[in-house]
Amino acid sequence: MNRQNLIMSHKISNSVLRQDNWVLRKNLKAVIQTARYNADIRQKIDELCDMVVQCGDFHSLLVKTSSELKERFGLTAVSFCISTEYRDTADLYHAGNGRSGQELGDILFYISGERLAEFFEG
Repeated sequence: MNRQNLIMSHKISNSVLRQDNWVLRKNLKAVIQTARYNADIRQKIDELCDMVVQCGDFHSLLVKTSSELKERFGLTAVSFCISTEYRDTADLYHAGNGRSGQELGDILFYISGERLAEFFEG
């Protein structure tokens, strides 16, 4: 191989290595950005869990959790679906606390256990 061919192959090799290096840097930047985003979400979830544990009753659990989810994650709506087999328990709770289940009409929905299970198949 003559000197000119050697220089040419060296330049080609360096060019390919620079391209590979650029792609690796770009990928690393994306991974770091995703890790920071995930850490932020994890922190929000941890704070939300602390708030949930501090709720004193079923009503405040639903109202506060709904409000916090909207605020922390920029959601426009949050709703909770509970199996219809627990409707009597929830109604008894509301009646015992002088509240109406209607107060949670836009937050709480009842769905059959079978239908609810379909949402979580797999």
